Amino acid sequence: MCNYIVRAASRAGSKHDGLDANNQDAFGYKFLPDGGLAMVVCDGAGSQQHSRMGADLVVAKTLKFLTERQEFGSEQTFAECVRKFIPQLQETLRQKAEEIEVSVRDLSCTLLALVVRDGRWQAMQLGDGFIVWQEKIDLPYKLGITPMQGEYPNETFFVPKQNAADLVWTHESEGQPYFVCMSTDGLERLCLKWEGDSSYPYQPFFDALTEKVQPEDGGQEYLRCFLADPELDKKTDDDRTLVCAWLSEFPIDKENEHAAVRKEEEQLAE
Repeated sequence: MCNYIVRAASRAGSKHDGLDANNQDAFGYKFLPDGGLAMVVCDGAGSQQHSRMGADLVVAKTLKFLTERQEFGSEQTFAECVRKFIPQLQETLRQKAEEIEVSVRDLSCTLLALVVRDGRWQAMQLGDGFIVWQEKIDLPYKLGITPMQGEYPNETFFVPKQNAADLVWTHESEGQPYFVCMSTDGLERLCLKWEGDSSYPYQPFFDALTEKVQPEDGGQEYLRCFLADPELDKKTDDDRTLVCAWLSEFPIDKENEHAAVRKEEEQLAE
């Protein structure tokens, strides 16, 4: 049975004064009993006051969907399940907006998620940010989808969008990827190379990331320091989040598993 090593960190960008209390990114992950893994990353809409709250709620609800999903039935494809799940997310945000007396737009966020279990892996994305993977060590890195942009410059799609269920991208493959990296759009220009409207992973970045972050000792601290580096603020002023996972031949201690979720997420998952 294979297990995953996970390295994850998030940092507020300089446009939020570098204060993590103002960070609108949210992420979470959970190790699964069969050696699999579920990962979720959300980016709250920068212009909306309560978008971090929305991102936290979507992370929690999506982790629950990825790790349970019995209500949708095994006969349905992953894409079909996702299209039915998106309206549930929207209803969760609508109820929260009603509770705190704001517009559901105030809770807007993007969504990236991936689960590895039962000999296959599945991913979904709505909005910008990226999912990059490597099927086996030494093979090229692959990009799930070119970050989803809206009709206007710097516009993207958010979970509350009316036709979000029709816009969400999904992917399904057999086996277990050796490496997976998920990130919000704050690092897109560093991690991806662009040719017109299409993009692909920038291999030197991911090679360096694997070399520095994967080792057991110091990898997590390196990732935190990298995201907090003042030099990075010269290249992006946005919040930045990286959640990375590598296959390991050694079993992971499930008692020390990490689920980076806040109180709102824990309450929702109960």
